[in-house]
Amino acid sequence: MSNTRQGRVCLFFGALVVALRAAVADPVSSAELARCAAVSSPSERLACYDKLAGRSPRESAAASASAAQRPSAALPSAPTGTTSTSAGAAAAATIAPTTASDGAGRFGLPPPPPTVPEPPKIEARVTRVNADRQGNATLILDNGQTWAVQAPDQWLQSGDQVTIRQAALGSYLLTTPARHTYRVHRVQ
Repeated sequence: MSNTRQGRVCLFFGALVVALRAAVADPVSSAELARCAAVSSPSERLACYDKLAGRSPRESAAASASAAQRPSAALPSAPTGTTSTSAGAAAAATIAPTTASDGAGRFGLPPPPPTVPEPPKIEARVTRVNADRQGNATLILDNGQTWAVQAPDQWLQSGDQVTIRQAALGSYLLTTPARHTYRVHRVQ
């Protein structure tokens, strides 16, 4: 038998063993889950769920003690007259910290949406074109904005009416009256 065929056979039997173990495990009935959900005290409700999961009281106590030592966001209590599912949804929505001052708390999350939506494009007149020795150019517009051009050429001139529009992946494109397009980024 070849190595790839042996690997596939081992993978198949491994998956079969995992599936059979899951099928043999004692299923928890919905009546038992409903009984635990009806318990009003949070610690007693947790103990009920732990009992259904097969955890010992000592394991439950150790897990709750370690959870109490970890810093976490405060979960709001459910308003009077709401169901436990809406309280659970509200609690799940507030797990991630939402403070803007905590930079580490927002790590990996997408940036918050801007409060004022950006216009899809702007039109302005070029008041000055500055070029350095390396060939990089900056454009100063009549509205006070400064934009850096990534690949300038002789077609960029002072006095041109240009259009800057948002492009893919957060980039911007500048279009001249001669229909030349340049990738730009805002400097100031």
